[in-house]
Amino acid sequence: MVRLLLLVMIIVSVACKKHDGKHAVEAIAKPEVKENGDLIVFLDQHQTEQFEVVLTKKENVTARFSAPAHVMATVVQSADNVAQNLILFDDADLSYNYASYLQHLVLINQWKINIARVKDLLAHGAATGKDLIEAQTQLANEEAVIIEHETKLKLGGFDPVALRGAKAKTVWVLCNVPENQVDKVREGNKCTVHFNSFPNEVMSARVEAVGDMVDAITRMVKVRIILSNPDSRIKAGMYATVDFGVAEGKFISVPHTSIVTVGGKSYVFVKISEREYRRKLVVLGQNADDSAMVISGLTEGEQVVKSGTMQLKGLSFGY
Repeated sequence: MVRLLLLVMIIVSVACKKHDGKHAVEAIAKPEVKENGDLIVFLDQHQTEQFEVVLTKKENVTARFSAPAHVMATVVQSADNVAQNLILFDDADLSYNYASYLQHLVLINQWKINIARVKDLLAHGAATGKDLIEAQTQLANEEAVIIEHETKLKLGGFDPVALRGAKAKTVWVLCNVPENQVDKVREGNKCTVHFNSFPNEVMSARVEAVGDMVDAITRMVKVRIILSNPDSRIKAGMYATVDFGVAEGKFISVPHTSIVTVGGKSYVFVKISEREYRRKLVVLGQNADDSAMVISGLTEGEQVVKSGTMQLKGLSFGY
């Protein structure tokens, strides 16, 4: 009797262990990865509780990016010539080219006046055709020289005409904007400037001009920023950072935590049912605060995973 009771207890114990083992296997069932990693199916809905999603919709998006900059020139009032303010450049070559530009501009005006005088004398027989040709040649030479100085000023990011008409206590900041960002910057756009010398201040500024050339080596475009310097604290040569806020229009945007990058391509995971998640290739635009614009790859109303993304990445790509 005792032996029979002991045998029954052993059989019950083994049966319980098999039963418990079956449940343990079911509890840790691995998700199924299908379609070369594009589709992930969880066998247990409890395994999906860690994945939070955000519903996609089109909204007005403002992209933001920053560019390093420095003060290239300040304008101060001249004590000797009230009609022409002084431009203090950070670059000696720009100072030379601007001074030469002004000098040749005066000479051009003088030769234009001289040509008009020679023409008048020629009409009255007091000058010869040779005199007129010589005067016209001198004018042409001066115009050729001034073009060279104008070109160098423009390559440095400055418009000679704007320099001549600059008001006192004006500051020009130059920054280099990447070629792939420059189409977002428009003349007249507002921006903000943070100077290293004044770390606790943010100054309002305006985009005055966008350069006409892309640097062949750096692939950068010069952008000239103008701002006021009422207390003359800002000096030529100071370093700064320019922050641009550019209205992009209506786009879908997703949190940065939703995006995974593999092989130079960007992906997100979309919840398509209670236990199914699909990987989608997306093309991203500018960063917009704590999210990124999606140019293509998503439509409105999709549920994009915003937390737990890295686990889905591991399942989808096999690591």
